[in-house]
Amino acid sequence: MYSLKRKEMDFRFKIDHVAFLAANKQGKQQLIFEMLMRSLDFWKISSRK
Repeated sequence: MYSLKRKEMDFRFKIDHVAFLAANKQGKQQLIFEMLMRSLDFWKISSRK
């Protein structure tokens, strides 16, 4: 979601809860890292428009 008036952008990604709960500490960190990378990729694409 982007607000042109406030020049703010808000976006959210979800992590698979079942996979997160079943993962060990390293697996949980990996899932979070992948979600953050998707967020950054989306932000780069959106900021070009």
